[in-house]
Amino acid sequence: MDKSLNDSNFKLMVFLPLLATIANCVWVYVKLSANDWSVSSEDAKFIDDTTKLLSFILYIFLFTRDLKLLRNKNAYCPAWGWFFIPPVYFYKRQKHNSLGLSFFWIYLLSTFILVPIVTSMGVNFIASEVIRHR
Repeated sequence: MDKSLNDSNFKLMVFLPLLATIANCVWVYVKLSANDWSVSSEDAKFIDDTTKLLSFILYIFLFTRDLKLLRNKNAYCPAWGWFFIPPVYFYKRQKHNSLGLSFFWIYLLSTFILVPIVTSMGVNFIASEVIRHR
């Protein structure tokens, strides 16, 4: 069990959906506060699409760095195809390298439970701020 395989790039990749959601909420809040608490639907769509694009590009970068790290350390390296199904990639990576499944479960928890909660909380907070400033 080589814990150095779970480097900061891998950990960032695990938390990327949650971090992207938080960044999206913060960006919308900043945009609203700078524009007298009004934002067009085009601006909101632009922010959402840009956040998704940037997080996807960062995910590709982190994924390739993770594969390179695994190859350099002669560890099990899941196939490229699992790039499109991150939970399976994390499961195979952790299971075959005897690293435990904690990051797999953290990914599932943060992506499928925390992201919807943070999104809901962010929308409610932003809506209350808009109402408060009108």
